[in-house]
Amino acid sequence: MTRFTAANKADPYFNACPRFITDSPLLGEYLCQGRFRSEVQGRDWGVEIRIIDVLG
Repeated sequence: MTRFTAANKADPYFNACPRFITDSPLLGEYLCQGRFRSEVQGRDWGVEIRIIDVLG
């Protein structure tokens, strides 16, 4: 997990591992795999989060 520190608080983005919550057995099996990463960037209008399937 990425932690904000004095050294990285001004970075334009950070990478993280997303966590999904679902009550669907089919989606849960797929989404709970360690195949996803996310990139978070601050924008003028808010925050943009991109979730990437690194095995897809």
